[in-house]
Amino acid sequence: MITNSDSIPNIKQFSVLNDAPSSIVIIKPILDENKRVIDLKPAYINKAAEHLLAITKSNFYNEPISKLPLDPSIFNNEICYKTAYEGLNNKVKLYAPKISRHFDISSWSPKKGYAAFTIRDTSDIYELQEASTKQYEKIKVLLQNSTDFIFDLDLKDNNIYIDLYSDKKGLVQKKVYISPEWSKSKIIHQDDISVVEKITENLKGELDSKTINVRLRKNAEDDFQWYKIVFHKYQDPDSKNYNIIGYGLNVHDEIVRLNNLKEQAETDRMTGIYNNITAKQKIINTISNTQNIANAFFLIDLDDFKTINDTYGHPVGDKVIRLVAESLESTFRCSDIIFRLGGDEFGALAIGVKKIKYAKSLCEIINKNIDQNNNLGFPINVSIGVSINKSSNPTYEEYYNIADKALYEIKDHGKKGYEIKYF
Repeated sequence: MITNSDSIPNIKQFSVLNDAPSSIVIIKPILDENKRVIDLKPAYINKAAEHLLAITKSNFYNEPISKLPLDPSIFNNEICYKTAYEGLNNKVKLYAPKISRHFDISSWSPKKGYAAFTIRDTSDIYELQEASTKQYEKIKVLLQNSTDFIFDLDLKDNNIYIDLYSDKKGLVQKKVYISPEWSKSKIIHQDDISVVEKITENLKGELDSKTINVRLRKNAEDDFQWYKIVFHKYQDPDSKNYNIIGYGLNVHDEIVRLNNLKEQAETDRMTGIYNNITAKQKIINTISNTQNIANAFFLIDLDDFKTINDTYGHPVGDKVIRLVAESLESTFRCSDIIFRLGGDEFGALAIGVKKIKYAKSLCEIINKNIDQNNNLGFPINVSIGVSINKSSNPTYEEYYNIADKALYEIKDHGKKGYEIKYF
């Protein structure tokens, strides 16, 4: 029979440990003649350890540990020996399968021949870590398949930190800093900087989230690619400051495809300039936004185009159509609207043109450019009707009807010329 009094050395010095919050157990390894551990003799247990190991003091003191209802993995013979006789201080993590608990165990020797253990139940921490690991793996899979990077935006100083990239093969930790001076950034396309600046300002107000498409690149030597950027505002629980977390997804191929489809829908297939339907809507939008500005509307008609088709064939006629379109593109500005009405008729709106002198020079340049581009071996002539508004709030129909009337006056007077009318 093992008793407490002959088990523990100077038991009174350990009475202070009885109410300690940490679970403490002291054990004396029992050795054979070859100094090998054959059993572990209980020497001391405090209240916290009783509760943790689900054992009473009387049961603990009166039986060898091998016969107690304890998981044998909690106490290791080798560690007990080295702690008791070699003064080893050791820390181990153990899992006790019988009671399905995880423990952190620290060993130390209160006296030679005795091993003391401070036992901490870490099952809740382990389960939390395991849950966090599983959650991280889920997020990692989600990120790998749905995003290219995530970022933090500090609303206080506009600093952006991109700290996670996905290369579709795995997640790569990479911290990228973008200066708050957007204009100096080589990561964001210059044409999109104002968009990002506007969003960040709005997010400082009542806006909580926003999705935009912008052009970005990972390195200064790379080409820009279209990315969908999602911003989400949140409040830091400690500082109470608002910050932004978001993610970016490469949508370059999709946007290029949609732009190509839009371009195909808006342009004339033969010439590449706007078709009649698209141009009409763009002109209506333009004149509604520039109601007090004079514009010049041009109608251009190929002279004797039927004769060209009949004489040289439709493939040559198609070349003539493309030649005129190219000549118009080299005549008008990028901000002007150039289009093909259909057949051998073209149109253009020169924005902000109010002087007849400038309109005349454009008509002459059109004919000059056609002559310079013509390598077909026969003359190509056009008749041009122009309408310029004097009044505010003009309509598309007014522009068209006045220019059409001017065009037919030229047709009636021998073609190859231009007529300009105010309204």
